[in-house]
Amino acid sequence: MMRCDSFARAAAFAALAAAGWLVWVVGAGPWLGARAALSSYLVAVTAAYIFALVPSRRRRLIAALAAAAAGAIATVCASTITQLAIALAAMIGIARCVTCDRLPRSRAIAAELVLGGAGLLFARALAGSTLLSLAVALWAYLLVHSFFFLIGGVHSTPAAAQPDPFDEAYRHTVRLLDLECGGLPPLWGGWGTGRDRPVPPP
Repeated sequence: MMRCDSFARAAAFAALAAAGWLVWVVGAGPWLGARAALSSYLVAVTAAYIFALVPSRRRRLIAALAAAAAGAIATVCASTITQLAIALAAMIGIARCVTCDRLPRSRAIAAELVLGGAGLLFARALAGSTLLSLAVALWAYLLVHSFFFLIGGVHSTPAAAQPDPFDEAYRHTVRLLDLECGGLPPLWGGWGTGRDRPVPPP
């Protein structure tokens, strides 16, 4: 699954989430109903977004499962889709603040409040009674959140560079030669024969 650690990737995630809504509602809508289909999809998108946001591979699944459980509780407690959207936006904001390592915590919280509020207002203005308008609203909401990365938000800590196996083999060979030669320099180009060959220490 793609990581949401840059503006381009987050924008691509927004487009995929909007397209996925149309597929989901066509397949699950007749069985679940319009509201249940929308609520379950919003929770799933939130969990997937948090999964793609967390840089640690070990914590991604835990964070996503926790978000899904919290989203399920919010679905039961919320009386409207707007209340559910606010709760899910708060989950995304908390997850990004926890994983933020570029901005000071106070600036990260301020950015979350601004982007979260703007995204909800933007989505509310675009949402209508049609399925396509809901897809556009979801895309716009997630696209607004993508701007968090343009102000120096979350980024994944690069993993330690793995050593080249050939370099490691070379270093290991040199160490063995050093031990066999009693600490003499590596045999670069050879020592020759006769008087040119050094006498090993006793």
